[in-house]
Amino acid sequence: MTQGLVFYPDRCKDDCTDCINACKKEYGIALLTLTPSKIIVSCHQCESPYCMNVCKTEAITKEKGIVKVNPELCVGCQFCLAACPYGGMYFLESKAVKCQMCEDKEEGPLCVTACKEKALQVVDVPSEAMKKVKLQAQRVLNLGEDLICFVNIIEEGSH
Repeated sequence: MTQGLVFYPDRCKDDCTDCINACKKEYGIALLTLTPSKIIVSCHQCESPYCMNVCKTEAITKEKGIVKVNPELCVGCQFCLAACPYGGMYFLESKAVKCQMCEDKEEGPLCVTACKEKALQVVDVPSEAMKKVKLQAQRVLNLGEDLICFVNIIEEGSH
C-alpha cells in the first residue's frame, strides 16, 4: 500500500514543537518547519524532483518514492537548495540534507511518533488515488473541513 505523511493543522497546538525537536535531536537539524500559519515545510518527495535534476554529481537519487542525498557524493554546491520549490532542502556541515522519512527507523518518521496530538500521521493511500493525491501534495490544497495537507508521498514497499 502506498503511504502519505499528512498534517492536520487543526490538531497542532500553537506552542508545540515536538515534531521539529524530535527531528533536530536525531539529525542535528530540523528537516521540517512549521510556519506561523500552520503549514509544514518539508520535502515533498516529488515525482520528478528538481533537486535531483540539477545535481551534477548525482548525489540525489529517488528510491521507492523517497528522494535521498548521498553525502559522499555531495560537493556542497547548493544547486539543489535553489531548485527546490518547497524549501525542503537544507545545508549542514557543507552538505545538502533533507527529510528521508526516517526510512531507517522501524517505527517510521520521528516527527509522527513525537506528535502527541496526532497532527502528523502516516496514512495508507489507495494506489488508484495516487495521481490525484500527488497533485494535491504538490499544491498543498485545502481538502475540506479537516484541512488535510499531504506533505510527503511514499511509494509502496518503502516502509
